[in-house]
Amino acid sequence: MRRRLQALFTVWAIGLAVVALLLVIGAFTGGSRGPDPEPEEAETRSVGQVLDDLIRAVNGEPTAENGAPAGTGGPDGTPLGPVGVPFPEDSIEHDFFPLTGVHAAIECQSCHVDFVYAGTPSECAACHLDERPLDHYEGDCAACHVPTSWSDVTFDHALAGATDCQSCHIDDRPADHFAGQCSACHTTAGWLPAGFDHTGQTNCTSCHTEDRPANHYAGQCSACHATTGWLPANFNHTGQTDCTACHSGDAPANHYAGQCSMCHSTSAWTGANFNHTGQTNCTSCHSGDAPANHYAGQCSMCHSTSAWTGASFNHTGQTNCTSCHSGDAPANHYAGQCSMCHSTSAWTGASFNHTGQTNCSSCHAPPANHFPGQCSDCHETDDNWDFEHLSNSLNCLSCHAGDEPDDDDHPQGQQCSDCHNTDDWDDVDDDDDDDDVMITFGISENGPISP
Repeated sequence: MRRRLQALFTVWAIGLAVVALLLVIGAFTGGSRGPDPEPEEAETRSVGQVLDDLIRAVNGEPTAENGAPAGTGGPDGTPLGPVGVPFPEDSIEHDFFPLTGVHAAIECQSCHVDFVYAGTPSECAACHLDERPLDHYEGDCAACHVPTSWSDVTFDHALAGATDCQSCHIDDRPADHFAGQCSACHTTAGWLPAGFDHTGQTNCTSCHTEDRPANHYAGQCSACHATTGWLPANFNHTGQTDCTACHSGDAPANHYAGQCSMCHSTSAWTGANFNHTGQTNCTSCHSGDAPANHYAGQCSMCHSTSAWTGASFNHTGQTNCTSCHSGDAPANHYAGQCSMCHSTSAWTGASFNHTGQTNCSSCHAPPANHFPGQCSDCHETDDNWDFEHLSNSLNCLSCHAGDEPDDDDHPQGQQCSDCHNTDDWDDVDDDDDDDDVMITFGISENGPISP
């Protein structure tokens, strides 16, 4: 209401000023003109009617004069232009555009040129467009600035309903930065600290591709890492079957080529334990573990799955000992099968079954100057070489020709058994003499004569 009264007051003041001006002009020009023309019949209009037309013109209504809209003609039909009217200081309440800060110190004509008030824009850009830097925020200045100073900047993101951060901050983003909205990580209080809500996020690599070290697991970060930090990392191996998809580079040289899960647990590499159940090809893993000249067959033939030591070979059904033990035989050893002398429990305590054996010299080469016949002619097959006069006992000279003393009293060329028994040389029985003859022992060409 107050503004309406002020407008009416303004219109009346303008009207009175116009009437006064017209009267003054008429007074100065009335005596200089020639004879007045014949008066035309014209409608006499009062000052009140003129003022009513002015009010209608101000309000944009048709006038009583010509029925035309305001501003298209005066009382006499001539065009009327706008007339600037200054207002007294502090005569108008400017609460529709508060004059605070720098706005309160400027002249009215800075905004109202030629005292034209109607249609004056209230947008900041209408006055300050030229002051805006290049690539500046294109919104209203008032969104960030206050009338007191350009440098006092603050932006209320909530009040402005700002959701497109990149419309202002695209140049603030570092190289290779997350391409989404700033609000996904940052607050409006500052760039740091930044915190991203990973809830509902499934594609980690859309942000963290550059964070991954060389030769890293190619899957999603969430498979190992939490959203609170890269460490500690923990991979849930449940349902995972292809270990080498991640750990191919972790295997040492000449390592088992199968899956890690065959030996290792998911908690640590150490404490490896292979489940050998159903495994038959030992050499697929342990070919490099065999010593030089080792048995070429499967490890399981001798070893258990708990340790290499304590090896025990099941010889059941094995007949070719030399396929394993050819290198175990000493020099000049019997060339036959080990089983001919040894048991499968130890090398010691060897015992040869001589049953059916006739060629002793195939194993037992005699000493120098030894009886050239078969060992069995003199020896038993027990554990010692004790001499026994067995199959060849009657031909004494075949062994004892060199034992005969060089004595005229000793019979020459006769069998020892003619006088001696096989137990003692001294026990002599001479059939030609009832008296026992004592043989004097001496040295033969083969050494001492002994019983």
